Amino acid sequence: MLKSVREFFLDKCMAEEAGLAGLDVADASIALGTVDQARELVFRVLEEFTRARLNDRALTALAYLRDVLPTTPQPSHVVRHVRHYLDRLRSEPTLLFLPLPD
Repeated sequence: MLKSVREFFLDKCMAEEAGLAGLDVADASIALGTVDQARELVFRVLEEFTRARLNDRALTALAYLRDVLPTTPQPSHVVRHVRHYLDRLRSEPTLLFLPLPD
C-alpha cells in the first residue's frame, strides 16, 4: 500500500510527498528485517530530493540518514527522527537539523 502511494506521488511529480512516503516504506522494511532495501530506498529519496532542488536542510537530514543507516544499532529510530524533522521542516523552513546523540 505505501509503495503504491509513493508511486502515485512520483507520477504526479510530488517529490517531497513521495520522499516522505518512501521513509515510511523504509521504516516498514526495517521492521520486516530488510534493512538493505531500506538503505536503497533512502538513496533514491535523497536523489529525488536533490533533483527536485528541495530545501538544503532536508538534503542534509537525508544525507545523515544515508550515512548512519548502515551502522546504527537502531535504524528505525533514525528513520523516524529524520522523518519527523522533514515534517517539521515544512512549517519551519529554517529549522536546523540535529543528528541523534551517540
